[in-house]
Amino acid sequence: MLRLWNYLLELLRARRMRLELSLQLQQNFQEMLYILDSMEELKLRLLSDDYGKHLMGVEDLLQKHSLVEADINVLGERVKAVVQQSQRFLDQETTEGYRPCDPAIIVERVQQLEVRTQC
Repeated sequence: MLRLWNYLLELLRARRMRLELSLQLQQNFQEMLYILDSMEELKLRLLSDDYGKHLMGVEDLLQKHSLVEADINVLGERVKAVVQQSQRFLDQETTEGYRPCDPAIIVERVQQLEVRTQC
């Protein structure tokens, strides 16, 4: 009876590990979507034709531009982090043989993110 109980606990631990991996992967995919949305917002801000009508307006726009540059740098770091986290799900050793998703899907999403980052 005790042996069966221990076997059940082992199965439970394995299931928890698989569920946690699946959750982490879904959170990773969600972060990719957040990054893409942020990139679209930044793109719209950069497409503005407002160049300022006087010195104060131009100085204000230069400050805003500096903030946009900082946002772009932060997004670049987030992209690197998400790509690195995605690689974890492609390693067989890390996931102990369990793959929460087809590796081709992960590679495709990472490539889409990197292509969108290049544009």
